[in-house]
This record gives sequence, C-alpha cells and structure tokens, in this order.
Amino acid sequence: MPYVPGLLNGITDDVWFETSGGVSIVDPWIRTKVPSKGEGIVSLETELCNHSDETVQGVLRGVIRPGEIVFEKPFRIDAGQQRAVGVHPREFPQLKIADPALWWPNGYGDPNLYTCELTCEVGGEVSDRRTVTFGIREYSYDFAEGVFRLSVNGERIFCKGGNWGMSEWLLRCRGGEYDLKVRLHREMNYNMIRNWIGSTTDEEFYEACDRYGIMVWDDFWLNSHPNLPDLWNGTLMTLGLGGGDFLILFLGVATLLLAEWYQEKKGPIRPMLERQSPFLQWVAILVPLVVLFCFGVLRADYISSDFIYKQF
Repeated sequence: MPYVPGLLNGITDDVWFETSGGVSIVDPWIRTKVPSKGEGIVSLETELCNHSDETVQGVLRGVIRPGEIVFEKPFRIDAGQQRAVGVHPREFPQLKIADPALWWPNGYGDPNLYTCELTCEVGGEVSDRRTVTFGIREYSYDFAEGVFRLSVNGERIFCKGGNWGMSEWLLRCRGGEYDLKVRLHREMNYNMIRNWIGSTTDEEFYEACDRYGIMVWDDFWLNSHPNLPDLWNGTLMTLGLGGGDFLILFLGVATLLLAEWYQEKKGPIRPMLERQSPFLQWVAILVPLVVLFCFGVLRADYISSDFIYKQF
C-alpha cells in the first residue's frame, strides 16, 4: 500500500455542533438477547449529564418501533454531575418482545432493524433527544476441536467475507459511499467484513453493515504493526458484530503489559510498575493472566513458567 500523505494536516472528518437543554443524553446503548426465536429481550443503558448549577429532576421517555413499545423512567441528577440510567426488563416487562423481527446475517434471513427514540424531559419540556437504531440479535460462540464456531440467534453461521483494508486510499469515503460498498458485499453473498486494524471507524460504515446483514470482525487497533511483539497478533483481536456489538473485548493495557514482558522491552507501563512493591508487581501480572485465561483468549502455550518467573 503506498504512503498516504496528509493525515496530520488538519480536520479530516465531519465536524458538527449539538445543542440541548440543561440535561443531555450521552452515549445511549442498547443490548439485546434472544432466548428463543419467539422472544427478544431489550435493555438500555445511557448517561445523563446535568450541565446546570442546580439539582434537577426529570423523566427519560422512550418509544421502540415497530411495536410502539413505550417506557419512561424518572431521574434526579445533582448539579454538574453525570450519571448512568438503565432501563431493564425487570422494571419494564414490555421490553420482553414476543415474536420479534430478528436481525440475521446475510443469507440467513432479513436484517430487521428497530428504532428507539429517547426523550429527556425536565420541567415538562424536552431537554434532549436521541434516536438509536438496533437489531434484536444475540451472538454466541464455542470451540470444537480447536475450531472457533460462531452462532447468531442460536443458529450456527458459516462466515464468508473479505478483508476491508481501508474504505478508500485517502480515507475520503463518506455517507452514501459506504452504502454502495457494503451493498456490493451483500450481493457477493458475503456476511462478514474484516475491518483491518480497525482502520474504518465511521458510523456510516457500521450503519450500512446493519442494514445489509454484514457482521464486522473488528481488529484491535494496530494489532498488525511490525514493531509490536507477536503476542499482539491473534490475541489483541476483538470480534465486532453488526453496529459495534462486541462479543469479546478485554483490557488493552493488561495485554500491553504482557506484551512488554514477553519481549523483555521497556514500555510505558513497566517502569511505573518497577517502582512498586514486589507484591503489587505480582498482582499486576497475575490479574491480566487470569482475565485473559477466563476469556479463553490466551492459550497456555504462549507463556511458560520461566517467562513469568524471570520478570521478577
């Protein structure tokens, strides 16, 4: 790939201004589960930020369409604070949807999508609005004889796809161009795109993948960089599915620490830890190991007892 000039020459992406009242909705996120093909469970998490200098009370309202599923939840936020608000089926049984229109990968069914319109009201007036588009789907995986197997909504999926090196050489792909490129993947009977080292981050890309039933294998950023140790490759990989739903996501700092020790290199983390007590140093290496082993990401043959012992 030829050198791409001008990446540090100024603003290269969209710029916009947003306005709201005293309380704004921050990063709403919807998670879905599919216990059976006849039931879908929806839950919502969002942050509410109070920009005013006084405590406020209000109501977070939502409408999910199709189905006209309505919910509302009161909130109270102290002055200048930001707090999480959750909307879950245990409080709102209407979020257990019977016979939902499930989202399916290309070739297994239609990529049905829902919308959730959120409204934050304070003093009877609308302070902020957000609309979230989502599919009701659930991913799962297992290993059989060393083979990674992916399922969507309980159905085993045969993944077919290609490597998305970049959206365009000078990163000029925008808006409708993503729609065309992803639609062509669908017409080639693909159902997955590998986002090489996470090089494409535009929302339009993920939105197009949602619309056309394309799953996304999202690489961890820079996981193929030649200056990084081999431990990064194959370990620092996240499986991003649809519009950014992550099946596997673990602490990059923990793995960076292991990578530094694995290569016996001095990095940004190790000097800081060497100033700590031996007990804290042992905690710093054992906790990441336990986390990675629990997720089934790091195999035992990557690290030997000699490797661990020689660090201290």
